[in-house]
Amino acid sequence: MIPTEIKSASTFSQTFLKGLKQFWKLGHDLYEFSYVFYSGLEEYTVSNINVINPLSPDALRFIAS
Repeated sequence: MIPTEIKSASTFSQTFLKGLKQFWKLGHDLYEFSYVFYSGLEEYTVSNINVINPLSPDALRFIAS
């Protein structure tokens, strides 16, 4: 299982991370990374959470690492 959030927005917001950060606070620290998929152009890594567009040509770079 890989903690993942899927958002339809094209503009990143810190609120995208809320659910995943709560997941980590509950002690589910078994995972090195988690993901937020959204429709925006920018890619970020925030607190071990990769924020990416899964349709981006660079998406596999994030997922494979």
